[in-house]
Amino acid sequence: MRRKPLVLFLGNSLLSDDRIGLELGMRLKERLEQRGYEVKLEEKAGLALLDYLWDRDEVIIVDNIKTGSHQVGEVFTPSVKELGTTTVVSSHYVGIPETLYLLKALDLNLQCRVHIIAIEVDDPYTISEKLSTKLKESLAKITEEVYHKIIQLCEPKG
Repeated sequence: MRRKPLVLFLGNSLLSDDRIGLELGMRLKERLEQRGYEVKLEEKAGLALLDYLWDRDEVIIVDNIKTGSHQVGEVFTPSVKELGTTTVVSSHYVGIPETLYLLKALDLNLQCRVHIIAIEVDDPYTISEKLSTKLKESLAKITEEVYHKIIQLCEPKG
């Protein structure tokens, strides 16, 4: 039996724009569940995501990104290769690309299709329970764009 597609909204509620995924998840959870998606809002990252990815057919990860290559609030779907890998001095952090590579390397589930929806942010580092002004002003527009991208990427059948 096929499992429902999982939409995983990621973020950190204590870091300004890093919370955008959680904000979007709160706004879209009910709508997406009514359409047949399983929805989770998580403040986890790295290897903790393996629990959500293994034994799945399809997962959509919604998270923030700061590239400087897009306008703040722009919604886009980078590939895992486009995200690259993270070079971090600490052994405690592993990003989404490294987690997906590990999933495949451990042969936990080679069939899982993972889509990433990224939202370009201004300030994901400041300790604050509020979004930056630029993101807050366009939150309704971002919410609708993310919703339509999810439907476009992975509309459940039946």
